[in-house]
Amino acid sequence: MSNMTGFGASIFGTKSQQQISLPADYEGLVIEIVKFFRTRQPPISEAETIEIFAFIEAADESKRHGGVPVTLESVMAAAMKVSEGAE
Repeated sequence: MSNMTGFGASIFGTKSQQQISLPADYEGLVIEIVKFFRTRQPPISEAETIEIFAFIEAADESKRHGGVPVTLESVMAAAMKVSEGAE
């Protein structure tokens, strides 16, 4: 039985595969959360937050369509259309 803790990643390349360990260190995250609760100022901008969500949606859209490339611009344009229709 293994006593492994923390996080890791599997990296698949055309010639090899590797597994790496990542530290389970949340100190930086906790510091930013506390700062946010005290100041009400988010650690990243609204634009960056939206871009992160667009990236996740583009990855999901690509997966739904068998791995075809999906641009952030196309996801943002589709979101704007939905948003305009909701007003």
